[in-house]
Amino acid sequence: MDDLALNSRKGLPDALRVLFAEYPRISWENDPEFNDLIRFWLDRHLMFRRIVSEMKNDAQRILDAKLTPPKFTSRLSR
Repeated sequence: MDDLALNSRKGLPDALRVLFAEYPRISWENDPEFNDLIRFWLDRHLMFRRIVSEMKNDAQRILDAKLTPPKFTSRLSR
């Protein structure tokens, strides 16, 4: 079985690549089954990606002494 761990895999698993090829992202919103709930969860997915990126940047800034510990903890708890 392929390694599905996000931090170690090199791309999408085969089953998802087949779906991605059959249903490219550009066509999603034109699909009659695409609705507000799907839009909401796709937005949450993008939000989590942004938050993880901000957390990584803040962690690097605290290690580089470019962010104070109180500011770091304030941002992290948010």
